[in-house]
Amino acid sequence: DADHRDLHKEYRRQRQMLIRDSGLGIYIKYGIPCARDPAFEDTDQPYICLRFALIHATTYIFFLYRPHDDKLAVINGILSF
Repeated sequence: DADHRDLHKEYRRQRQMLIRDSGLGIYIKYGIPCARDPAFEDTDQPYICLRFALIHATTYIFFLYRPHDDKLAVINGILSF
């Protein structure tokens, strides 16, 4: 069995002020044309923005961790960009 790190790129974001080694992790298969785009990220919010370069368009997808008690702060942070 191959290790997932041999087959995928990893994008990671640590959650602040929480347990060490907790956070958001995304694995994208090698060969998929994407890159992290920090221009659309807020350092105070737990989400990652990936830019997918497709044949006729560029698509941005946000991956987020949203705790049940955040009162939509993460989503409002994304919408403010």
